Amino acid sequence: MLSMLSIGSGMPSVFSGYATFVEDCIRKKFDWELIGWDPDEIKEIGNELWTIVDNYGHSDVQSHDSIGEDEEP
Repeated sequence: MLSMLSIGSGMPSVFSGYATFVEDCIRKKFDWELIGWDPDEIKEIGNELWTIVDNYGHSDVQSHDSIGEDEEP
């Protein structure tokens, strides 16, 4: 858990790592309900983490390869 956020160039990488972890767990079909979490909420958390990364505007972070609902491949 982060107790303090900074505006450094490393923060997008931190959030990118969390978002990638969430996506990996979803892809591997982790049973979120086993620990009492709603799978849809976990997907939303992953999306919110990518939104944070995208809003930092740094191009040095590898962007996720998920396509949004309103985007075309």
